[in-house]
Amino acid sequence: MGSLNRRALFIPLAVGIGMLAAFALAEIGARVYVYAIAEQGKLFEPDAALGWRPLPHLDLQRRNADGEPWQVRTNASGYRSATEVFDPGAARRLLVLGDSFVFGEGIDIEDRFDSLLARRFPDWSFVNQGVMGYGTDQQLIGARQLMAELGPGDVVLLVTYVNDIADLLRQEHSGRSKPWFELEAGELVEHEPELSSREVLRDRSYVLARIFQWLAEGSAPLTPARIRYGGQLYRRLVLSETADARARGVEVVIAYHGSPAILGPEGAALDDAARAAVRRACEAPGVRCVALDPAPFGQDQAKLLQADGHWAAGANRLVAEVLEEALKTP
Repeated sequence: MGSLNRRALFIPLAVGIGMLAAFALAEIGARVYVYAIAEQGKLFEPDAALGWRPLPHLDLQRRNADGEPWQVRTNASGYRSATEVFDPGAARRLLVLGDSFVFGEGIDIEDRFDSLLARRFPDWSFVNQGVMGYGTDQQLIGARQLMAELGPGDVVLLVTYVNDIADLLRQEHSGRSKPWFELEAGELVEHEPELSSREVLRDRSYVLARIFQWLAEGSAPLTPARIRYGGQLYRRLVLSETADARARGVEVVIAYHGSPAILGPEGAALDDAARAAVRRACEAPGVRCVALDPAPFGQDQAKLLQADGHWAAGANRLVAEVLEEALKTP
């Protein structure tokens, strides 16, 4: 009888040890692949206000979707920007907000559109707060402190991509919690990220990060009504978060671009909703629209875009040309 009890205890213990060993091997394999083969080293850490943010003082090389190396360096605030604060003596100050396109995913910072603009306008001061995966809500929340420093003639350049409408409907992204807004009785209500042990585990394990990301995919279907609601949130959020700045004479320039074909069946509906939301937002005083689509998508995409759709150096040059013309006149 004693041997049977020992056997009954041994079997689940052996299974548990085997599962832990398998997980450890998978984690080791994932780290070897991420760092040595794919060269996709760690970029982010959990953040109580924004859900996640890039690690400060990064200096690492990654490989983009085309297999080409690109260097990622971040400042003390975690942003991939040459400067953290504005030059008080600058003729004009521009706060650049956006997602991975503004972060410059897959390219060196010297080839990014705002770096090109900074060379064309040497007496202007640029701060780039673009972060991969950020929605318009995270972009504007993260910009509150610097936006409060802007004054007459300065610019908030908000680069909006077609999927930003969908991101506003999320309470999490890729298995990470994020801040989110909703409309209650016509008023915007802000919700902070609901950080939990999941974020800690995701931050420390590549295997769990991929599992959480997989579980999050497709969890909230995009119905036409939800997409329209996302458009309403976008307009209200942009106008609300920039109201004080615009009252001080700061101009908000929304630069919109979209490639709905790569977003699946909801792409066209998202593009329609996003364009309508941007158009309505740009009817407000102090808000102006700039269309970026003809720049990167009107020519040879093989030369202008990376394999995952992000702007290559050539597209960034064209975007800089479009924005240069738009920004010359306040």
